[in-house]
Amino acid sequence: MAQILKDSGVPGAALMIAGTCIGGGMLVLPTFTGGAGFVPAVLSNLISWVYMALTGWMLAQACLWSDKPSVHIASLASDYFGWKGRFIVSLLFLFLYECLLVSYFSGSAPYFQRLLSRVSATSGNDAAISFILMGLLTVLILWPGSRFFGWLNAALTTGLILTFAAMVTEGAPAIEPEYLNYRDWSEFLSPFPVLLGAFGYHNIVPPLVSSLNKNPAKVRQALWLGTLIPLITYLLWQAVVLGMIPADQLSVFPEESSIPVIEALARIRHTPTLRTIAFAFTFFAIVTSLLGVAFSMISFLADLFRKPDSSRFRLLFCVLTIIPPLTIAYSYPNLFVTIFSFAGGIGEATLNGIFPIVLFCLGLRHMKQAAKSYIPGGMKTILILSALTLLIMATECMRLLSGG
Repeated sequence: MAQILKDSGVPGAALMIAGTCIGGGMLVLPTFTGGAGFVPAVLSNLISWVYMALTGWMLAQACLWSDKPSVHIASLASDYFGWKGRFIVSLLFLFLYECLLVSYFSGSAPYFQRLLSRVSATSGNDAAISFILMGLLTVLILWPGSRFFGWLNAALTTGLILTFAAMVTEGAPAIEPEYLNYRDWSEFLSPFPVLLGAFGYHNIVPPLVSSLNKNPAKVRQALWLGTLIPLITYLLWQAVVLGMIPADQLSVFPEESSIPVIEALARIRHTPTLRTIAFAFTFFAIVTSLLGVAFSMISFLADLFRKPDSSRFRLLFCVLTIIPPLTIAYSYPNLFVTIFSFAGGIGEATLNGIFPIVLFCLGLRHMKQAAKSYIPGGMKTILILSALTLLIMATECMRLLSGG
């Protein structure tokens, strides 16, 4: 991944961040933000964007302070907390990204089965065959390494951009202004766990810092530009969906065989064109996220076990990465929305919220620097971010306890 970033500078690094964020997570955003309405959704998106951009910068700063030319999450934890910290953070990383992989496999399964039924004589209802083929295909894509993955990721991201543009173009004329005027501030906190997952990119921050030669100005530019692209994309997407579907109808979609709201949107409008675009967009969104998270997991395992980037070890890590989440997704279908929210509210808030904040504070103390030299507001900003992290985790816990 570092080589992919090194070849493309700040623009490439920003696009890699944007590509890491934009994907399967955006498919569930309207389901959670729709309950509050579009105006509260805009505010919650802005807050989440600033939160994730700042915690990403804190993690980047910890990488910049490191004496090593390149580090990973596990390496940083070891440097700051010793082997115990490395062990705990490694478990958190595995927990978060295994949850995301379960979510993406669960979300992509219905579309892969449908695609399989169209191109072969195999019944699309044969879930076992579909999951096995999906796992094999994923391994074959990831096994060759970063160069092949980089080309394929670029092609898939292009497809994602084109189908998203088509979705917005097709759906914008059907927006009902009164739907966008709906507001329920009591639901304002509900989307934050999912928004953290949708803005998650911290797994690529360490290789990004290394690829930009530890240049703080370039890293800062890449972080803010790279997270601004998803923000604009998400706001456009939610404006289209929330402007086409009444708020009281959004909440029923997660129960419909875990089909994302985008396909429900196509069903409501009953237009063949929108249905085709919706299918393609959903496919690109989930697959780009799935492959990106899986590739990051393989890199993490190589760093964790300190193994060289050889074909043999890469195949082993591919198998270890794919089989557990694929098995869970097959055994417990329809987990796409539930697991993604859980991963954001607990996993993202811990690993990409608490962890960067603690690293940053420890680094400040070690370097004997003032917080305001690195982030606006200094310690006040750190306290606000910490309080928001705990609030988001509490929101997700309450949702789980209430059975929501």
